[in-house]
Amino acid sequence: MLDIKFIRERPDEVREGCRKKGVDFDLDHLLEVDEKRRRVLMEAEGLRAQQKRMSKEIYQKNVKN
Repeated sequence: MLDIKFIRERPDEVREGCRKKGVDFDLDHLLEVDEKRRRVLMEAEGLRAQQKRMSKEIYQKNVKN
């Protein structure tokens, strides 16, 4: 099993390896899905950070009252 980072960094080598082994695999689709996954994770992390900031602000406003 290949690490996704290795696949991202060396797609031509992976394609050649698949070809040599007779493996029919849509590497372009994998890389596309991986890119979408990474974007969604970054967005989720940003939203989590925003949620934490807002929760902290709400808590601080409630403590002052």
